[in-house]
Amino acid sequence: MHSTLSHASRYAERAAPWPRSAGHILRRVRGSDVDRHLAGVPELPVATPASVIALAAGRDVRAVWRNELGGVTFEMGVDSARCFVKWLPAGAGLDLEAEAARLRWAGQHCVVPEVIETGADDDGSWLATRAIPGTNAVADRWKRDPLTAVRAIGAGLRHLHDSFAGRRLSVLVVCGGSHRVRDDSH
Repeated sequence: MHSTLSHASRYAERAAPWPRSAGHILRRVRGSDVDRHLAGVPELPVATPASVIALAAGRDVRAVWRNELGGVTFEMGVDSARCFVKWLPAGAGLDLEAEAARLRWAGQHCVVPEVIETGADDDGSWLATRAIPGTNAVADRWKRDPLTAVRAIGAGLRHLHDSFAGRRLSVLVVCGGSHRVRDDSH
């Protein structure tokens, strides 16, 4: 046991300071998956789909998140007109209409982004929602203070859980796949 601890200590001393890039972690952990795309803030410019440009109606558009399916979340507008559009390429395998239905249902019980519109064309599908107050958990502010971020996320999850207290829910969530929330309390 002592040798394992000292090996870990020696490695920790040699290791570069955190945070490390997701690509570096993948190379260390999986080796062959170095080209695999992880979700995160886009590091390179992202092409804005025509459907998102149309939804922007002249407002500035900024890519703020890219997911594992090749989808991108865009931010547009300011103040009370600020909103987000989650766009997925055709064939991505995620049903944004169903996601919108879950948001509308959850909105009856707690604060979630309000659905503005959903749609699809030959290039992909989209879900537009109004912004809610707050900052993204991957904002630089929270990267510098991860303990506070984790506590806030935990408090938010506790609030979400409490919002559904007394309701018997069947919940299955699979990121990038199908997921359902069914209210079994009736």
